Amino acid sequence: MAIHILIAISDDQFSHVLKLFLTTEGFKVSQVQDGENAFLFIKEQSINAFIVDTSLLKMSGDTVISLLRKDQVDTPALLLITKSPVFTGITFKPLTPYILYPPFHPEKIIEMLLKMMA
Repeated sequence: MAIHILIAISDDQFSHVLKLFLTTEGFKVSQVQDGENAFLFIKEQSINAFIVDTSLLKMSGDTVISLLRKDQVDTPALLLITKSPVFTGITFKPLTPYILYPPFHPEKIIEMLLKMMA
């Protein structure tokens, strides 16, 4: 059975390329366009992992992860940092240990996905 991944990335072109790359590598891939739909999809569907970014409309990727964790949903998450965080000197526990910063390469994303599910 193929590993099912949800992609919720604000950059449509990169999302499309990543879906093609993951599909070619044997993953089953679903896509949504915004954070709100990502949250609902993850709550309602059976997936192995998901990829979100910090620039999603309606709900940022970090908010999606935070709300899922509050609801006891522990599906592995890969967070792509697409905008610079504002550093206030306050430390916080990362929402996921799997975070990538630009530039994003499909090979690195697949490596991270496999590591997340090991």
